Amino acid sequence: MTVSINHTKFIPALLAPFGGKDTHDENGVALESSRQKSWTFTLTNKDKGTHLTFRSRRPRGWTVESPVLVDLMVGSDNEESFGFIGSINSRGFFKVSPKSKVAEDRLKVASRTMVWLLTKLNNGVALPEALEIKGSTGCARCGRTLTNPDSIDDGLGPICRAKANKSVVSHG
Repeated sequence: MTVSINHTKFIPALLAPFGGKDTHDENGVALESSRQKSWTFTLTNKDKGTHLTFRSRRPRGWTVESPVLVDLMVGSDNEESFGFIGSINSRGFFKVSPKSKVAEDRLKVASRTMVWLLTKLNNGVALPEALEIKGSTGCARCGRTLTNPDSIDDGLGPICRAKANKSVVSHG
């Protein structure tokens, strides 16, 4: 069960309104969002076996023209804790925030990755085959958000996978 995102659709998905309602009034004025919405996605480098998980969001009251705030998952995959790292404007350009409290080494890797990715996509340059962008899904057993690439592919988190494997009765 792979939920890879087509590279050409990534920026529109990243900047899309999260509310799902009309984004402008009858005069073309951007409407404010009534609640915060977010989208979690994981960038995976299959050659290196590495991944980074990001969350993009717009706070309550921000319009579709407002920047998208970007957070980086800073805890383990099971903790789902995120730290703010920067924003993406309506043209798809990333800016690192000086207010970020993410550890400097993680912030440097995440921000360089985001700048590299958006620069490539904004210029229509093909991404390497090894790079996959995966939207997060829920675990089929418990419903928790999956962010690890293998768990996203399997549809089960590591804890639920272990429990499911223990409950399988072996037929000898």
